[in-house]
Amino acid sequence: MKKILTLMALFLTALCTQAAISIIDTNTGGFSSGTGAVTGSVSTAVSLQEGDVIVVSAATNKKGDVSPITLVQTGGTGSTDGQTVLYNGLTTYPTSWGWFMTVTNAGSFTYELRSEYITAVASLHVLRANGGSIALAGSAAWDDTDNADNGFSYSLNYSFSTNLSGAVLIEAISARTDLVSEPATYTEEINGSDKRVIASHTAVSGTSWSSAYTLSGGDVDKQTSGALGMIFTEGEGAEPPPTVSPYEGTNVLFIAIDDINPILGSFGNTLIQTPNMDRLAERGTVFLNAHCQWAVCGPSRASLMTGLMPEQTGVMGFTKMRGDAVNDDRDNARGVTNIVTIPQLFIEYGYETAAVGKINDNRCVGSINPDGTINEDGYSVDDPPSWSYGFENPPGVGSTTAVRTNDGVTVKLAAESVDQPATDFIDGAIATGGLSLLNTLAAGSKPFFLGVGFKKPHLPFLAPKSSWDLYDRDDFNPAPFPYAMANATPYTFNSVTELRNSYYLETDSSGNALQLTFDILPDEQQKLLRHGYYACISHVDEQIGRLLDELDALGLASNTIIVLWGDHGFHLGDHNEWGKHTNLEQATRVPFIISAPGYLPGQVSTAPVGLLDIFPTLCELSGIPEPVQPPNSVDPNDRPLSGRSLVPILQDASAHVQTGIMNHYGSGTYGYAYRTDRYRYTEWIDSSGVIQARELYDYELDPLETVNLADEPGYEGLIYQFSRSMRNADEAHGCDRLKSSAPAAATSANLTLRGIELQNGQISWPDAAGVSWNLMSTSNLTSGTWTTKQTGITAPIIMPTPDPQRFYRVDVVQ
Repeated sequence: MKKILTLMALFLTALCTQAAISIIDTNTGGFSSGTGAVTGSVSTAVSLQEGDVIVVSAATNKKGDVSPITLVQTGGTGSTDGQTVLYNGLTTYPTSWGWFMTVTNAGSFTYELRSEYITAVASLHVLRANGGSIALAGSAAWDDTDNADNGFSYSLNYSFSTNLSGAVLIEAISARTDLVSEPATYTEEINGSDKRVIASHTAVSGTSWSSAYTLSGGDVDKQTSGALGMIFTEGEGAEPPPTVSPYEGTNVLFIAIDDINPILGSFGNTLIQTPNMDRLAERGTVFLNAHCQWAVCGPSRASLMTGLMPEQTGVMGFTKMRGDAVNDDRDNARGVTNIVTIPQLFIEYGYETAAVGKINDNRCVGSINPDGTINEDGYSVDDPPSWSYGFENPPGVGSTTAVRTNDGVTVKLAAESVDQPATDFIDGAIATGGLSLLNTLAAGSKPFFLGVGFKKPHLPFLAPKSSWDLYDRDDFNPAPFPYAMANATPYTFNSVTELRNSYYLETDSSGNALQLTFDILPDEQQKLLRHGYYACISHVDEQIGRLLDELDALGLASNTIIVLWGDHGFHLGDHNEWGKHTNLEQATRVPFIISAPGYLPGQVSTAPVGLLDIFPTLCELSGIPEPVQPPNSVDPNDRPLSGRSLVPILQDASAHVQTGIMNHYGSGTYGYAYRTDRYRYTEWIDSSGVIQARELYDYELDPLETVNLADEPGYEGLIYQFSRSMRNADEAHGCDRLKSSAPAAATSANLTLRGIELQNGQISWPDAAGVSWNLMSTSNLTSGTWTTKQTGITAPIIMPTPDPQRFYRVDVVQ
């Protein structure tokens, strides 16, 4: 997403006005992001005081499938309440937009409008009342999709519940090619080639109002237009906004869960008991297609906390993400000594930050010595630069005493029910610590960032009996496909045997643990392990409920962003795997929920997203500029972070911010996996940049990954396009070995895609970035000639008059 317009208002001296409401400042500018370049920037200086209303409006040249506009406060010392967004409803995306928000703390403000493939004009107005408050009296819109003749007039018509006097009108009018003429008494704030106009008027009165606009001179069949208008008035008898409590900034509650699969009720699982995470889902947006960037705790969390891919952090195992380690026995030397984490950045912007439990992986962090080396004390201190408050994990119930096998291997019981109160367990103690920190932060003088990291359902599956009792063992089934897929590569599975190396389920008559074999586990053992895994998740859910209840009791739910995430998934016997450490769906896919004030609740997104997208998303939601990693470096791709903001999806759950999400895994030979809406394509690339193996899975037809399709007939077209799409500069950001390697070569002159659909006149096919296609057609599949119908296509297309007697195919352009 490209930054395309900056609007600023700076704190200077107070101004006095005589009218009921006055426009005390106006900024205007034009912008275009078709090439991603910044082409408009305007600024001014004006006093913004408590109770002022900032209004931003935009009129665009688009009516079709383009990225919607978002407004973000990127800097300044002042703060506002939540944004109210209005827009007209032309076709897929609006042409005209309006945002307004009330200043709650006086100071300076910097805003940015962001989008892609849009040319527009925009304005920022500051409204001030003589007394009382400012309210939206009414809004109006028009949407013309009928290509009206030249000279056609439109009106924005308003009606009000009371008789207005001296109200302020702001309108944004967009015409694709027509010329726009506003009422003569209106002030034309900005004019974009007479096709996009923003106008204002400060003398609206009465119980109704009408604004007439005339369109003329447009191109034939391109005369679509749209508009949005807003009228503001002084609230009758209203008091000035109350002084906010110190903690009423935009707070962040950051909930991490270890080794958890996306099997919550809100993700479609009908057996699991997760009422508290499900009520959080009802407040926000559920991301069904979310993935970690490396399916191991340390690399995944380092990537998430920095917004970078594991290759960029250097953490692709249990190595330190800062400086050099004291312990020379471990390869902990990292080149990014000044890397910035999410909470560390929030400290720089005035937040108090605190955490309890597992946020970073303790093996990848530690206290910093004056010489820049890292101590091996991460278990107790987590990452000191990230937290305002000292970090200390509480004690809690641990696993039973380790025992030995007949071969002398020390192991622990893998699944156990213990009849003790939930608060006695480690995650109960973590939740208690989180509640204490929450109350401390809420009573402070700054907005806060609170991290609470739960340790279950990580092995061993140890949970209170009350959580086990939520389930009947007979309700569980063994893994539906406990085998290797057909055409598995030598790299698909790993040598890490997490369950079998460190845990046991039964003992012999002498009390020695019976070590688990590498055969498929018996059904009863699989059901026991699944029962324990579900019990652990329900135990964690209970603790999350305690946090949500306290947040509500403190009155903070309305101004707190809540992010819930799992660091990676966990194989529960599928492919005979019991752990993570793969590039497959069960290892990389995670539960991910964002609830943010001012955004629609109860949304579900299937767009591919990654955990590294959390960093830029929180920046945009909190009005904090994204940092360039490492600081003071120059990013040639204008991408300070490898992650992308998910705010467009919070605004519209059908939106996408990327075609696919990257993750990788491996040692020596790296596996780069590219997950789209439907497919996962993986390339295993050695240190010399040569592709050693490929994998392709179709989750619509084969959700259990029973067949690797990479070498199956008919899939070369998909492989060709995915191999290039994953190397696209945007998609492969931060994947250095991948970008330096050559994509898959074609062995056929015509690469025809599978997965083509024709529905309601629209031909579509699997998404890819940086690839184009040709549409071919024929009337006879057996003897007809294929003719080219359209070339150089970059997105699904609409066929104006589909012919049922013709057949279509899509070829990848080589």
